Amino acid sequence: YEDRIAWTQQYGSKEQRARIPMLVYDYFFSKTPEVVAMRTRAGFFDPSFIRVLDLGGAGIEVFNVYGLMFLEELYLNDNRIQKLAHTALAMCDTLMVLDLSRNELNSTDDVASALQHLPAIYDLYLSGNHIRSYRERVIAATIHARGENQHVGLRYLDDQAVTIDEQLAALKSVHRRSLADTEKHRWRLVLYKKLGRAQLARADFRSSLRVLDASRCNLAHADVSQFPAL
Repeated sequence: YEDRIAWTQQYGSKEQRARIPMLVYDYFFSKTPEVVAMRTRAGFFDPSFIRVLDLGGAGIEVFNVYGLMFLEELYLNDNRIQKLAHTALAMCDTLMVLDLSRNELNSTDDVASALQHLPAIYDLYLSGNHIRSYRERVIAATIHARGENQHVGLRYLDDQAVTIDEQLAALKSVHRRSLADTEKHRWRLVLYKKLGRAQLARADFRSSLRVLDASRCNLAHADVSQFPAL
């Protein structure tokens, strides 16, 4: 591997040298425990079987997860990645955990653009990059992620819980939603947190609910018409 890289750097064409970062990624990808174990057990490699991929500290500059359509956790911390464009992240509909901490990401626009195509993301790590004041923008980019039963959107950013107030602030400042719309959204988020989305989707649950405690939720709007037994 090292000899191939050294030869390409010294004698390769401009196009070949440009592919060196991807060669480095391919090499370390092939050495991950997940890929090695799959080839050892089954004798073949099928990327759709990979659920967790850890390339932390591999020294890679680029990556591409094309074909890893069922990936759930991706660890790319402590590398030299500068951008997320052209990485096929948009194909990862099941990706829930993404660690990009301590890389060289330098564009909040690039990061937000990639994140908005991750419908399942709820744990994200971006600290230690060359971007600043990204929290609100990232929360806005992931506001429609399906999250969990009692929480939509990003759950944690850099190990810090994302609050309802932060989600509403992102709606107002980034998505330009009106105050009335954001307060209606607060009510929905409070209902999800208190009752759960799966439960609220059931007509029998809504019609039989008798007690709902929404105290100290900073509500300016509440519509209880869907709970006739309350």
